Amino acid sequence: MSAENVSSKLLGFRKRTDEIKDNSNLSDAGKMKEYRKLDDEVSEYQTTAQALLSSAWADVRKKSDSLGAKMEAARESFESQWNYERLNFQSSSVVQKVQSINRIEDAASEYQKAVSSGDTHSLRAWGSVGAAAVKSRFPGVEGNRLSNEMKADYEALMTSPEIEAVSAAGEKFGAEIGELYEITVEASEFYGRAGDIGMGYDNGFSGLLRGVHKSQKFDAENMQLITNYELEASITA
Repeated sequence: MSAENVSSKLLGFRKRTDEIKDNSNLSDAGKMKEYRKLDDEVSEYQTTAQALLSSAWADVRKKSDSLGAKMEAARESFESQWNYERLNFQSSSVVQKVQSINRIEDAASEYQKAVSSGDTHSLRAWGSVGAAAVKSRFPGVEGNRLSNEMKADYEALMTSPEIEAVSAAGEKFGAEIGELYEITVEASEFYGRAGDIGMGYDNGFSGLLRGVHKSQKFDAENMQLITNYELEASITA
């Protein structure tokens, strides 16, 4: 990624700054001379850094649009395999069945019949409307457990090899967005003013982040902070 060159260059500038500062062989005047030379190089490189990052973001946005189109095609292909008249009938039947049941054990038994039948339309109906119906009909621990089981089975049902392939590519792409985002923030902070990104001021770098969203959440189960990056579609840099 060309953006990696930008990060390496900025790191080099920082190292040279420290080297000048720590060089005991240079007088104060000598240090000032070296600082000015370095400042000239830093200023000269800014246009190059902006161009490299702008190009990188343009490539990322094209890839995002391409992945979006592939996912849409994969989902359309998946949905075309379903008989919606049959699915609507199954959905109505499931809701009526749940409403007529008085014990959670009977609801679980009916669901297991659907699972054993291998009827995907029945399973989709149980997952899409049956889970909510069960949770409403049988509030409490057992109702929630059965409802969650249905939802999990539904999620596993509502995919295909094509969807999984695009999703996997999307996960890798998310890491690519994250790397470019952090490098762009680094450049913005290096060349910009405090608060440029947060205040919306475009210093030539922060404007590249329009439509890019970074969020974090703590995964208590695995005791780790998870960072996600999302890119809005059709955002022109």
